[in-house]
Amino acid sequence: MKKTILMISAAVLAFGVSLRAQEAPQVVNQPAEAPAGQQEEQKVPEYKYFNHLGIGIGGVLFDGPSISISAPISPYVQIRVGYAALKPFWKYSQVVDLGELGASIAGRDLSNINCEAFLTSSYYGIADIYPFKKRAFHLSVGAYGSSNGDIVNLSADLSKVLTTDEYANLAVTIKNDAGTEQLKVTSDEEGFLRAGLRANNAIRPYFGLGWGRGANIKHRVSVSFDLGLEYAGGVKLYATNFKNGEDGFVTSALLDHKDKLDDAPIVGTQEDIVDQMAEGKFLGGFFNKFWPVMKFGINVRLF
Repeated sequence: MKKTILMISAAVLAFGVSLRAQEAPQVVNQPAEAPAGQQEEQKVPEYKYFNHLGIGIGGVLFDGPSISISAPISPYVQIRVGYAALKPFWKYSQVVDLGELGASIAGRDLSNINCEAFLTSSYYGIADIYPFKKRAFHLSVGAYGSSNGDIVNLSADLSKVLTTDEYANLAVTIKNDAGTEQLKVTSDEEGFLRAGLRANNAIRPYFGLGWGRGANIKHRVSVSFDLGLEYAGGVKLYATNFKNGEDGFVTSALLDHKDKLDDAPIVGTQEDIVDQMAEGKFLGGFFNKFWPVMKFGINVRLF
């Protein structure tokens, strides 16, 4: 009997030990926590191939307001594409006596013609190279471009002195002081005479330096600055002949009338500008071929 009781007691004790072993918490070996400094370093994002995107707006000297999109392709390189000098932001209007400039149209009165000048729109693509991985200073290389290389467009409203049938058909004759015909051009289909300033290079290489990133990983909103030069290869004044579909350069014709021109709205006098353009020394020669770019921008990182 005692032997039986001892066997039952041993069995109960063994069952209890087994049950407690099952209920005991399992000890799992966990890796030690990394120091706080290492945890923060692991959380810092990096500039990788198109892993961020930013949009920016800015003001550009000689190119007007701009909008751009930026993305990194590595910690050391960022690409930007943008659009600058939107036409409505800069326009100059003046009533001009075209007769004093040697223009005539079959006895029509050209003494009260409204003329306008506005900056043309341009586009650009730029690669920013960052010599220092964690610095915002960069070197830039890329190109600016515009339709036909136009920089400034000019127009003279002849719609009130021409009939609709004469639009794009009746020629405007430009003569020098000696009465020698220099150029014949026609209005467009809306009755406007078109001219402008045009760079010899429709695509203008750009070189510069600056500060900032378009998709800054440290700040959602950031600022940037760029300073550089576009290589225009020279600038000429032209008038468009819509009847023959050709562009004629009228610098030589205007030289005879430079003393009758008013001050230019941008820099210097039209007399100086025409004279310098004829000699290939527009704005002192250097800026006849190189156009400065100075831009301040505000950028927002989208992701």
